[in-house]
Amino acid sequence: MANSDASREATASTIFHCRLIPPRPDFALTMSEEERALMGRHADYLREKLREGIMIMAGPVADPAGPWGLL
Repeated sequence: MANSDASREATASTIFHCRLIPPRPDFALTMSEEERALMGRHADYLREKLREGIMIMAGPVADPAGPWGLL
């Protein structure tokens, strides 16, 4: 089993760009309470990955055509 430092080093050069497309165009403005709670948990998870150094950026994009997420 590889140690965690070796695993991180092996994957450190792997970079992915993810565009999170909302389930509907007005999602950011019309989320239900359940959706808002789920998005809050998702944001907490992403912040933790940022703190751990697993992710280098995450956040919303204010696109005039409709907001979306970028990881």
